[in-house]
Amino acid sequence: MGKLLFGILVALCLASPAGAALKFQDDFSGTTLDAAKWYTRIGCPMEAGTDNVCFSPDNVQVYGGALHLKLTAGTLGRDYDAAGIATFRHGYGWPPSIVLEEFHAPTRVEARIKFSDEPGFWGVFWSKGTDRVGPTEFDIAETRGYYPRTMLCNVHNRNNPDPTRRHIHGVLELPFNFASRFHTYWMKFKSVTEVVFGTWYQDKRLVCGRVTDVWNTDAIGLILEAKTSSTWGGVGGPPGDSELQVDWVRAYG
Repeated sequence: MGKLLFGILVALCLASPAGAALKFQDDFSGTTLDAAKWYTRIGCPMEAGTDNVCFSPDNVQVYGGALHLKLTAGTLGRDYDAAGIATFRHGYGWPPSIVLEEFHAPTRVEARIKFSDEPGFWGVFWSKGTDRVGPTEFDIAETRGYYPRTMLCNVHNRNNPDPTRRHIHGVLELPFNFASRFHTYWMKFKSVTEVVFGTWYQDKRLVCGRVTDVWNTDAIGLILEAKTSSTWGGVGGPPGDSELQVDWVRAYG
């Protein structure tokens, strides 16, 4: 039986794991999104909790050395225009028909992100299997603007025959506000049976969650989104115009 452990692991440096090679990098240094690395999500999704947003390519912008994913008032038929990118064609069925980048275990992914504390805002850095009809979902860092000091990390595997293992949640109460500055969030996809989530804070590696008994995916793609949720996003909301900023994304293996 897998376990979910919470705690704090102190690291002495920010270096990548010994011997790990850089497999993917985007520093968002230009003025347009690199279409060879990222697929921009468009359209009005039907999945649970997103029935009040449509994804607009106009809300995906690169400037000032960062990626800006914006949540704004709706212009496409729903309450809000959201923004999302992924290293594969996200939102059109599984497995995805287009995969630009995918990563096999063992790998470590990192992103330096500044979230928003706008009440009702939902910012996520997550990944999902690119090789299965029913892949496992790894939520690396998920924020709800109303709770700017709470980091969520989750594993969702709806195909697990053990119902107690289908949704495993981690929570890390942080000593800082997500919106105060950029922080680095990471996931170690150690193997098809183990994944660890966390963030760096003042040269310390904070662990949000460690999940074992992971299965049903061998390759993952990365996703970044700025949106709101009809199920809980209204807490303290509705949100005003807000954004998720990304300084860089990297993957090592």
